[in-house]
Amino acid sequence: MILVEVPHTNLMTREEASSAVLAFAFSGAIGSANGKGVTYSHLATDPTTTKWIAGLQDFERMDQPVDRYLVSIDRASKKVMSHTPIIISQSDLEDCVLAATGHHLRSFARSADGALSISYRVSIVEDDAIEYLVQLRFFADVTSMDALMTFATANTSSTFLPIPKVYPIPGEADRQRSTGFGRQITRFIHGNMAGSRYDAMTHETRLAFVRSMAKAYEAIWDLPLPQGQHLIGELCATSADTSDNTDLQAITLHVGPDCHYDLGGPFSSVRDYLRAFIHFNLKAFEKQEDVDLYKQRYLSRVKLFVETGMHNIPEIV
Repeated sequence: MILVEVPHTNLMTREEASSAVLAFAFSGAIGSANGKGVTYSHLATDPTTTKWIAGLQDFERMDQPVDRYLVSIDRASKKVMSHTPIIISQSDLEDCVLAATGHHLRSFARSADGALSISYRVSIVEDDAIEYLVQLRFFADVTSMDALMTFATANTSSTFLPIPKVYPIPGEADRQRSTGFGRQITRFIHGNMAGSRYDAMTHETRLAFVRSMAKAYEAIWDLPLPQGQHLIGELCATSADTSDNTDLQAITLHVGPDCHYDLGGPFSSVRDYLRAFIHFNLKAFEKQEDVDLYKQRYLSRVKLFVETGMHNIPEIV
């Protein structure tokens, strides 16, 4: 007798999983959702399991850290298997700070998070004046980010583009490949997030702030990019020695596929990029739940517009 494994034909889709994650988070399983919203993102999917990151955000207190969880769902049964807190333990903090900086951890506390990371503010034994920010990132290649930050710091004025010093963690590339999460260490910069202060600024202060932002963007545009590459995608950096990317001669830049929206690429023209971006949003519209009346009214017209209009996008936009 020969046994043949029959694959599941009704595995949970990504859209079904996103709805399940929302329902799970609002159920109270990861804390009271009263007066809060759910922030969530897809991490990874394999033939049996889909993994998501979810947390409850108090939108009246955006500067507060968010407790985020790794939610694993069985695609066959479509049920949540587990939800575990996403944290960096004290022992992990001690190890990575020592390996990257040569300093010893004295104390740490959760700090304001980014949209796709959790953050820790760290003080050290050797120097009271030095503090680090240790972030656990859900997306992006942290070794590439470290090299990019080093490259940008060396090729721009800190007056226009202030970038905190970065401290690569030896072996972090391999660790991120195995865990799906990457750790990054930078110097902690004291100050306030612009979003929490902008509304209270005077008109003159806002003008000065916007001018500074414009200079920062100009500095980014002036970075020396790979010769001969005119592509649209994610700018990546690699180092000949992944354990030490502080040597500018060893850092090389290249353009890779878009990593957040699954658009593919890199694209050789704005037209190609816009075509992929429009098709991506059309598919998202087709799969969107709870807007049936809107789709009944407009989906066929939107699809017709997209199908007949793609050839009208010029080479240069």
